[in-house]
Amino acid sequence: MDNCPGWTNTARDDSDRDTEGDACDDNDDNDGRVDYEDKCKYVKDDELGRVDDDNDKIGKACDNCNLTNVGQSDSDRDGVGDACDKDDDNDGIPDSSDVCPSIPNKDQKDSDGDKIGDLCDNCPEKKNFGQVDADYDFVGDVCDNDLDQDSDGIQDDRDNCPKTANADQVDADSDGKGDLCDPDADNDGIPNESDNCVQVENRNQQYCISDNWYNCQSDNDQDGVPNWDDGHENNSRTNRTHFGPMKTVLLIPNGALHGPSNKEIE
Repeated sequence: MDNCPGWTNTARDDSDRDTEGDACDDNDDNDGRVDYEDKCKYVKDDELGRVDDDNDKIGKACDNCNLTNVGQSDSDRDGVGDACDKDDDNDGIPDSSDVCPSIPNKDQKDSDGDKIGDLCDNCPEKKNFGQVDADYDFVGDVCDNDLDQDSDGIQDDRDNCPKTANADQVDADSDGKGDLCDPDADNDGIPNESDNCVQVENRNQQYCISDNWYNCQSDNDQDGVPNWDDGHENNSRTNRTHFGPMKTVLLIPNGALHGPSNKEIE
């Protein structure tokens, strides 16, 4: 059921649980102050919510850091904003010496020795201190060969399906081969064309979740959320597109990635 019929709100968030979605609710936390005047619009607060010691326009009651941090970035989601957190990714390595301060990487692997860890390096095979990426395709220029035969915006040598367009890179069995070109997407030994649940492992062709029997036709990914209510019916890892903590994504016109117009900015 849509809690905001006249507004687009895929996640259907309702902070104060008043059955009116946040997208169309002018007082999301139901604290008596309209959102545009509220410095903590999703947290019901008292006068503390109006205090803003660091002048970042975020009330003390909901501010995750007493230092100015308008974006409220919190990489490890521990409730402490990155601006105040000495270990942003909570991997046990202080940011000051972490080669990937925002991505957990306890092994601190840095193959090219450029002080940028492999997990956050856009070119882990070659040194590129500046991480220059002219076409914004997340592949550093020193490694970018612009070869993309299926025009899905993913460079061939990083594409899990180089000959079949699959910009989402979905890989149900995590075998490194994208589902669209994997003859057995769920790795259950049954070829896709004969499998009654292509993206969920079920060797006996039966499956049970939470003591309730499901038909793969009504719940493709067997995550317990029926297809009609599942925003990602073929991906069991998620069922909602949430626009809260956003990240940079690619806008791909026919696989051509050239210039800043193809980058969506947070």
